[in-house]
Amino acid sequence: MEFTRIFDLKEKTITKNKANLDGCINLKKLLLLFILSMITFSVFAQPTFTIEGALQSKNNGEVVPFATLALHRLPDSSLVSGTISNAQGNFQISANEKGKYFLEISHIGFNAKTVNVNLNEKTKICTDEILLNEKTVKMESLTIVGERLKAKSDGNTTTYFMNKKLKDASFSGGDVLKHIPGIQTDFMQNISLEGSSKLILRVNGIERDIDYLRRLEASKIDKIEVISAPGSKYDAAVTGVINIVLEEKETGLSGHAYIEVPTSAETMYLFPSYSLNYGREKFNFYTSYNGEISYFDIENTEKRKIQSEVENTTIAVLENVRQKNWSHKFHFGSDFIPDKSNQFNFYGFLNPYSWEQDGQIHLDRQHENESNKSWSVTKNDDDKNFQSFASLYYKHIFVNKQEITTDISYYNLQANNSINFLSDSSSSTSPGNLKYTSQPNETRGILKLDYTHPFAENWQLNSGIKTSCSVLKDNANHNFRFKENIWAAYGELLFSKSVFEVQLGLRAEKSVSSLKDGFQNDEFDVLPHFLFNWKINSANQLKVIYRKSLNRPGLYELNPTESRSDPLKLNVGNPALTPEVSHYWATDFSSAFRGNFVSARVFLQQFNNSIQPFSYINDEAIFISQYQNMGDIFQYGLQVKGSLKLHKRITVNPYLQVFNIRSKTNGLAPEVDSENIALQSGLSTLISFTNGWSASFQLQYDMGLQYFQNKTYNDALYFVSVEKNINDKIKIGITSAVPFKNSVTYQATDISGSNFESNWQGNIRTNGFPLWLKLSYRFDSGKKVNKIQRVKEEIKVVPKKGF
Repeated sequence: MEFTRIFDLKEKTITKNKANLDGCINLKKLLLLFILSMITFSVFAQPTFTIEGALQSKNNGEVVPFATLALHRLPDSSLVSGTISNAQGNFQISANEKGKYFLEISHIGFNAKTVNVNLNEKTKICTDEILLNEKTVKMESLTIVGERLKAKSDGNTTTYFMNKKLKDASFSGGDVLKHIPGIQTDFMQNISLEGSSKLILRVNGIERDIDYLRRLEASKIDKIEVISAPGSKYDAAVTGVINIVLEEKETGLSGHAYIEVPTSAETMYLFPSYSLNYGREKFNFYTSYNGEISYFDIENTEKRKIQSEVENTTIAVLENVRQKNWSHKFHFGSDFIPDKSNQFNFYGFLNPYSWEQDGQIHLDRQHENESNKSWSVTKNDDDKNFQSFASLYYKHIFVNKQEITTDISYYNLQANNSINFLSDSSSSTSPGNLKYTSQPNETRGILKLDYTHPFAENWQLNSGIKTSCSVLKDNANHNFRFKENIWAAYGELLFSKSVFEVQLGLRAEKSVSSLKDGFQNDEFDVLPHFLFNWKINSANQLKVIYRKSLNRPGLYELNPTESRSDPLKLNVGNPALTPEVSHYWATDFSSAFRGNFVSARVFLQQFNNSIQPFSYINDEAIFISQYQNMGDIFQYGLQVKGSLKLHKRITVNPYLQVFNIRSKTNGLAPEVDSENIALQSGLSTLISFTNGWSASFQLQYDMGLQYFQNKTYNDALYFVSVEKNINDKIKIGITSAVPFKNSVTYQATDISGSNFESNWQGNIRTNGFPLWLKLSYRFDSGKKVNKIQRVKEEIKVVPKKGF
């Protein structure tokens, strides 16, 4: 049973009336006890007629426990007897005379209801189930002391509620997500949901990216909603949705500043941010900034073994580089709400960034029948990127609760990337200096229109259309000019009654893609979605899910411009790629008990036309990797996640997914078919101490992820943090990542083909105990108002270099 409460906390009123309130409560308790005692005595004196029944919520069919029932005699409405429904919602009440009565039912979470009762010759009357309507209660001065539920499941959404332990252990929205089961956040704060990074991140319904989450204060977050099987209203490529719901917005001036300070110049790991917001009753203006400055010493090693009829060749590569990543993203926007029916929003960001790796590379090439060859170079990476985004949004709410929204968005990416290999002539027997340049550019325009129509008490229709136009090109390669137009329409029907909920959706997408002086591909896809949810009781739910989705290739998968990490290794995109199709089936059981939450899921997923890198050795012994539509992938397994309270000060959030992967090629290279068992896991622990102190621990570990040729793995990644709330405005903390290890494998890949094997490892070197200090300061003033909820167009993530 759900209660909707609106609390307008007035601390001054509570303090002033606390003593009087306590006294009134005690007096009311004694008076209520006396009345019930007198009623009970009179009832048991001579009971002749009995009325029995059960109370249920009309909204969700759950039982209504501890409701107050009073039996009145007609026509004078005199009170005859009273009782309270038990924990199962059942009640029994008695009268000692025949006649006409009415039963008055009241509960703090429901509207009062009256039921007429006619007592005749029957001494026992059983009523039908009495349905009560939920209501909203507004209380002016009330403080609730207690701990919120950890989580609940409702339809295709799992909601995790913020509590004091989670707020104390987190500085930003990014920190909060580290403690949500099923959400993985790596060392560079990239987010994935149940192993997939193709997700939408939203804040109050507004679509954002991880950079925006880092500028959010954890203390302002109310709850986190997770959808692991999105409906038809979401884009075909989206596999999950994370929505962060904030507490009510405030007028006046508010903001925050957050900085991180490294304790060693060897490992720079900084994510500073600030936000500034000014709001009036109808207007709201905001700006924010978040940065990324990460400098690491990285050692990449690779060993390739090549077999041929003539000889075997071994190539060993050692790369010692300094990773230098920086990003500065500036957000800005405004809201205008002239009345309750209309909302306007403008949002945009500007983001210059650079990902570089500079250092030394040494390559040894050993032949069976020839002398060894070596190549030593200095690698200079020059990487300049700039992306921008702007959108206009409008929402209108009709009197009958129908809604219509429209969104116009524009996105642009401009990049200039070059790699220079400066040869050391004193020791090199290979060609001299080499340079590779790429200037990718992407422009995208989007128009969306969505309509919501609740046309009956238990029915709702969602529908909408979307069109987008993209131009992808590389100014350093005039042969690559790729255009793609997409038209989409969807309809989604929702039905909810009693203990059942059903969602039926259908999305149709047509795309036309073309390459200059090349091909043109026309695609049409129909994407159904189905969800059935059965609320077994107030604590347990069972749901069945099916969804078909698409994954379209992005700029860096399509761009055929060559890039190299050494003279014998070549990476290239493929403009002829077609979308990957996914079918997902799952049965999920969730249970909430004693403040804990556990969910178990059995799933099956099939990928057709899967987009994966394909590697081979050409006639010149060059290692070439290119994206291809490799074939089909079948996955099935078990997933378990939860939020458990081990102690009143200790909360544990585990996540485990064990599944079988079978990859079967479409004939491109049958020898790379594979099958294996994989594991993805995560664990976070929160410990709350007294006086504002808290500690947290996060662990992530994956193994056995093999698709066709490529098997990836990494060392376990774990963080240890301690935080302290100085006061309501200032918080400090200290964090260490993977302590007691001087070298950490952040990613490794084993690749096998018909005539070669390759093992690549990327290792970050640390001082054995990397530490960084954290400090945040926040301020706010004014009263609470509501902020516009909207979604933003998804931006395809550009792959980063190195760690």
